[in-house]
Amino acid sequence: METGILQTKLFVPRTRGSLIARPRLLAKLNAGLNRKVTLIAAPAGFGKTTLASFWLSQIDRPSVWISLDEDDNDLGRFFTYAAAAVEQVEGTGRNLYNLLQSPQRATLKMLASALINDCTAAPDPFLLALDDYHVISNNDIFDATTFLIDHLPPQLHLLITSRTDPLLPWPRLRAGRELTELRMGDLRFSDQEAADYLRNLMGLELSSEQVAALEVRTEGWIAGLQMAALSMQGLEKKDGISAFIADFTGSHRYIFDYLTDEVLRQRPPNTRAFLLETSILDSFNASLCTAVTGQEDSGAILDALDRANLFLLPLDEKRQWYRYHHLFAAFLEHRLAQRPKEECDRLQQRAAQWFAAQGMPDQAIKHYNASADFKNIARIIRQYGAEILQPDQLNRLQDWLDALSSETIQADPWLAMLQAWIYYYEQQTEQVAVWVEYARQSLEEAVDLSQEELAYLRGILMSLRSWLASQLGDFNNGVRLAEDALAILPETAHVWRGIIYVFWGLSLFGLGRTAEAIAIYEKALQYGDRVGNWIATSAMNDAIAMTIIFRGLLNEGLFQLNKVVGVIMDAGQVASATNLRLTRLTILYERNDLQAVGSELAELRPFIRYGVGIEEMRYQYLTAKYYASAGDNQTALQALTQLEDSISSWTTPDEKARAEAAIMRIYLRLDLLEKPFDWLSSFVVDPQNLTFVRITEYLAVADIARFVDSAETQQLALELMGAVLDLCDEAGASGFKIEIYCLQALLLAEAQDIQRAISAIDRALALAEPERYSRTFIDFGQPMASLLNQAIMANCHPQYAGFLLTQFAPEQDPPINRNMKQNTIDPLSEREMDVLPLLATHLSGPEIADQLHISINTLKTHTRNIYSKLNVNGRSDAVVKARELGLLA
Repeated sequence: METGILQTKLFVPRTRGSLIARPRLLAKLNAGLNRKVTLIAAPAGFGKTTLASFWLSQIDRPSVWISLDEDDNDLGRFFTYAAAAVEQVEGTGRNLYNLLQSPQRATLKMLASALINDCTAAPDPFLLALDDYHVISNNDIFDATTFLIDHLPPQLHLLITSRTDPLLPWPRLRAGRELTELRMGDLRFSDQEAADYLRNLMGLELSSEQVAALEVRTEGWIAGLQMAALSMQGLEKKDGISAFIADFTGSHRYIFDYLTDEVLRQRPPNTRAFLLETSILDSFNASLCTAVTGQEDSGAILDALDRANLFLLPLDEKRQWYRYHHLFAAFLEHRLAQRPKEECDRLQQRAAQWFAAQGMPDQAIKHYNASADFKNIARIIRQYGAEILQPDQLNRLQDWLDALSSETIQADPWLAMLQAWIYYYEQQTEQVAVWVEYARQSLEEAVDLSQEELAYLRGILMSLRSWLASQLGDFNNGVRLAEDALAILPETAHVWRGIIYVFWGLSLFGLGRTAEAIAIYEKALQYGDRVGNWIATSAMNDAIAMTIIFRGLLNEGLFQLNKVVGVIMDAGQVASATNLRLTRLTILYERNDLQAVGSELAELRPFIRYGVGIEEMRYQYLTAKYYASAGDNQTALQALTQLEDSISSWTTPDEKARAEAAIMRIYLRLDLLEKPFDWLSSFVVDPQNLTFVRITEYLAVADIARFVDSAETQQLALELMGAVLDLCDEAGASGFKIEIYCLQALLLAEAQDIQRAISAIDRALALAEPERYSRTFIDFGQPMASLLNQAIMANCHPQYAGFLLTQFAPEQDPPINRNMKQNTIDPLSEREMDVLPLLATHLSGPEIADQLHISINTLKTHTRNIYSKLNVNGRSDAVVKARELGLLA
């Protein structure tokens, strides 16, 4: 069993053979299968789960089940169980699973979209049941479920059971006839059903008047009837039953308290003790019950309770795992709480020890926490913390740590180190520094650590200090700390050594030692390959590719990226390839392949984790540049606004400064000068103290200076570019050199020094031509076009300059909104728009699926949807109709 999944939550509760037939309800449920959603909503005790599980056992389609509890209010945990459930259906995809394994946290729409895509891949219809949805209170989960319902694929039917109406779009679903509802009035036992239950199932000899009296007093409440029947089974017949029914009055709450007490009182003493002591467990089997209660015959007691129909729900077909009816469990817990606290704590301790021995840390921590045993909670976290220190497990690890006081975490080097790493993944630089210091201090004071633990902790903390140094611009110290960390950590610590090599490479890059950085990144990649970590493999390959691009080697960078992206996506790790694909986008954009850029941006959108740092910044930045180049200034400005909002909370000063500088340059392209001018007026640069990592800012200074009506400012910018050129020569950063030469040429042209301007353009063209740089020139607009014309007349790389001039023509019908022309049909989805142009080629179905990295079943689904929306019957007709509508050229 995986440590993050409690498998019993995925079991459909087993139905008993001796159920009351309810054909009217089953008929209504069956009739609703052609709608999107079925909702069974009623107060506790009306048989919602029993009806749902029995119905699923009768229908002729696969079904999967999630028993929700309060812990599932975490968005990641909710979708982790959704992925585990849907994965049981043959033919479904693994997009959601891959997304949950990706480096950073995903948004609710990304998670819901991935789940939808997984369900779309299923070849046959199936049903997903969410039981006890009333425990959900997280608005993000409500929004994610709403998004799922709004985009529900035809293969999926959603069943929700709940005590209350969740915050979901019920009015809209009712209006669209997409909802089947069963309410309290539907679920109440009729007179005949009550009679069948009391007489045939519970074996009570009751008159019609007595049945009617009980049915009226319970209002068809199934749990009330069940508790009444269990109480009457222990009474003398006739007179005792008549007296019981005559006294049977009161509200549901009082009925429940009274009847449950009667049921419990009639059990043998060992059974009563068993029931009370196991009430602390969410689910249980005989072994766990024995560990908690000490009763060796726990299996026999469970069998007896099961046969007695005593609010015990089997969770699997083998009847090994059970849980109590929620109301009954609540009553038992209330009764147990009346015992001395020491006794209750002892039961919690026993449960925790059993779960710990079974390798189930979440449950162990829960029970240790109930008994305030913080020492053992810390021990469990130390044991499992490093194992689950992954981006998709951060919420889980933080929940564990939250069970402890901040002082406890600060005083423990392992726990403080784990807290520091959580903040690292969240890019909270200041908090990383705080917790690294806590870990360092506690490590100095530790007296009970082995030499091996000391080496691990010192090396790991030193690696974080290396990262902090690089974030603060102290790259020499970053290199030294990384080297020291590697000297301490054992060679077998593959994961940690791989991370340290990455941090070492970051510092080398910051120093402009790009060739050395690539060599170090390649060593990091070797460690990543050893542990089979796709996230690490992707990150390290991305670092290598970005450094290659900075060195101006677009051909080599594109070759490497295509190869690695193909391997990762072929392995089904689509989400892990996101950053690599973003890096590839920078090359596609530079090559002016805008059609490919637009398609790739649309395909990447579901995998972007909004609000979490560099990944979103890169996506929004490329989006803004793309739409600006396509002439859609409004959409470009929207992307810029989102980007500015995202970086406003960044705590890493260098990265934030670089992002702001890049934003200012796009404002220039949109002819919006106010913000760039304000930025330039507040920018401080010391020409005697330039650093390689600030080149992006220096380029922005020179770019903005072109628009400033000040010869002095432009001259200072020209001098700055000359000094930065020396940095690029030292670092071998030819890509930057091309742009610097372009800026020099434009500034010189502004100063009417045309001969020197053409000389600068000549140098830029010489570097650009072998690697086919394009947008570096095009994005400067008409002033650059004029310079290129003059370069041709001066016989400076006339062929390539001429080629670049052809690229200045405005894009014809850019794919700004690929659904814009579809006003007479149902809009095609982004993925359907990816499939459509390939239908117009000679490619076969399997070849199209392979090119799009999707299964043949998914392709068939998209193709059927396209035919339906275009109202055609085949591939050739679809191509003709699409061309008529302007969807294809």
